[in-house]
Amino acid sequence: MAAMTDMSGHGAVATVAVTHGNLMTLLLKSVDDAAGFAEWESLASPDVYRVNYTEGVAHVKRITSSLSGTA
Repeated sequence: MAAMTDMSGHGAVATVAVTHGNLMTLLLKSVDDAAGFAEWESLASPDVYRVNYTEGVAHVKRITSSLSGTA
């Protein structure tokens, strides 16, 4: 979580974080309480999520299907 906090505060236009599914689900849960077991269970390999912050509120979107036709 400290790394995510550092990334969100450095001022870059975009930042990419790469991790494995278990940790990714936990990180998504930290910004979107709706993320949980079902999201972990449905992870594809690879899987990509976009987290945008608008006025301090996180918006999570799964974008893998738009990249590869899966998920």
